[in-house]
Amino acid sequence: SGLYRVTYTGNESIRPDDGRSKAGARLRTRRRRLEAMHRPGSPEVIERAWRDLSHQDRHIRFAARVAVEHQPVERWQERALAERDPLALVTASIALARNGDASLKPRLIAALGRLKIKRLSEEQQLGLLRAYGLVSLRMGKPEGKQRAAIVKHVDALYPNVSPRLNRELCQLLAWLEAPGVVPRTLSLLKAASTQEEQMHYVLVLRKLKDGWTRDQRRSYFEWFNRAAAHRGGHSFAGFIQNIRNEAVEMLPDEEKQAL
Repeated sequence: SGLYRVTYTGNESIRPDDGRSKAGARLRTRRRRLEAMHRPGSPEVIERAWRDLSHQDRHIRFAARVAVEHQPVERWQERALAERDPLALVTASIALARNGDASLKPRLIAALGRLKIKRLSEEQQLGLLRAYGLVSLRMGKPEGKQRAAIVKHVDALYPNVSPRLNRELCQLLAWLEAPGVVPRTLSLLKAASTQEEQMHYVLVLRKLKDGWTRDQRRSYFEWFNRAAAHRGGHSFAGFIQNIRNEAVEMLPDEEKQAL
């Protein structure tokens, strides 16, 4: 642990905010009204909450989604699958992944696939990737045409100039065993400027069994030698070793011998 004192040098006012911003007050009031609906209610609750599934403030979107989730899923699942607003569709899809029956997975993947991914903002793209991830987690790993549809939808974004998008894309595409995910991720690993980014890529790749060449395997395991110079807390070295051990477990016997 560490203790830090942060001070400011500049010309902006350092007077504490009194919390009386009118815009902030309006947003807090709106959020609290949604939070009051976090319980089973009448069909009107869905109508009132739905309009805020696309609100630009993520806290209000969160409160609206939870309000919808407290209502019987049969009342709103068709509306979620038919939603056209990108932000509302992503938010409603997360709600449906958390509460809907797994039989809805093909339709939910198809609904998310309607979004023109390159027209979305970075925040919307992140939401879409997380929605796909949650569908896979809650409703079962997509296979066949469903897997192919997701990969086709998001694959062109990877690698990306945004580290946040790369983080989500790496996890999703590795989970779906997308073609070419290994060399692309190794390139990002080599270019990553922070040990946090590097560790993320190494962690994700550890369970990927197929799609490697021997040189790529060697490049991957050489990272652990460089990681000896990284610094972290008391358990840091143990976590790095655990990642390496799990990666070694995925190697064919002949690869273990060669490496």
